[in-house]
Amino acid sequence: MTPVPLQWMNDFLLAYNIGHAILVGFVLSVLAILPLQSRKVFALNAGLFGTLFVITPISASAYQWRLFGFVLLVLAPLLYLTSDE
Repeated sequence: MTPVPLQWMNDFLLAYNIGHAILVGFVLSVLAILPLQSRKVFALNAGLFGTLFVITPISASAYQWRLFGFVLLVLAPLLYLTSDE
């Protein structure tokens, strides 16, 4: 069995950090929430991912991801309180 050359995958993934991975998870979860049409669920999701962005070690991600987490943590309660459900 011949090994699969993974150098191209390694070169592709080296350009990204943990903040990018969390952002992809956030976008995918927002796309999964859209059919529900619930602002409360979206607000809870934003709060969860805001917490993930904030508690991620600063050495593992860039500073802008932490700021994005603080923005999500501020907006999540506002979205939750202004929802109609």
